[in-house]
Amino acid sequence: MAFNQMKSMMNGALVLTTASFIAKLLSAIYRVPLQNIVGDEGFYVYQQVYPIYGIAITIALTGFPQFLSKLVAEQTTPKKSNIF
Repeated sequence: MAFNQMKSMMNGALVLTTASFIAKLLSAIYRVPLQNIVGDEGFYVYQQVYPIYGIAITIALTGFPQFLSKLVAEQTTPKKSNIF
């Protein structure tokens, strides 16, 4: 039983790690087109405001990833997904 719980926990951690990596990758990619669109002054404003926005979003969405990982970890049987 302990092995199954550890496996479920590791699956949840893998889902969170993958989602975090994709989000960081996307945030690095979109900055170049943004600077080309808004110019240097617009990008300066973005760099000043974004940390405040990021903190607010992090606080607001802290429970959502935990909810998803708990949902994945508590599944007893794998379910087929129609996503892919």
